[in-house]
Amino acid sequence: MKQAGFCIIAFMLLGCQQSTQPQSKMFADAKHAGNISTIYEIGPHNDPPPATDFAWLDSTGKVHWLSEYKGRTVVLNIWASWCSNCITEMPGLQNIAQNGGDSIVVIGISNDNQRSNTFETIQAFTKAYKITYQVVIDSMLLLTSDYIAASNGLYSIPETFIIGKDGAIKFLLPGDHPEATIKSYIDKAN
Repeated sequence: MKQAGFCIIAFMLLGCQQSTQPQSKMFADAKHAGNISTIYEIGPHNDPPPATDFAWLDSTGKVHWLSEYKGRTVVLNIWASWCSNCITEMPGLQNIAQNGGDSIVVIGISNDNQRSNTFETIQAFTKAYKITYQVVIDSMLLLTSDYIAASNGLYSIPETFIIGKDGAIKFLLPGDHPEATIKSYIDKAN
């Protein structure tokens, strides 16, 4: 059985761009929502922002950078293990990861913070739900806050960013979405 691509953010998000907006202001302005049906197109009316580059260690200790996947469409899904809508969306994301070939990469960003046992909690969760795509733990919400800034403060769990082959954020899909909807935005991103 293929081991889940389980990761931890390396060196407190190596190379992660810092937002100029104070973190407390970001979260005070954030909109928390459950199942939102509105899709936000980040372009073409303005230049889509580049996706924040970040590094993580995979389960074998290899360092990966988001920028390594330029030339491929990246589905970046922010989730938490306690979120029922996130769990509902995961089988579709798993199918996309398994059937997307070399042109699509799915990366999950876990917002879980279980204090001393976050790693074990997420490891057990990914095993129980048969998640084999890469999962990064962002328990301090550093990476998540950069993506919230890119989406003008909109924050929901789950939240999916479709990053085009050019490395720019093309779409934000707040809330949970069926596999077919996510695939349609992957197609539109390129």
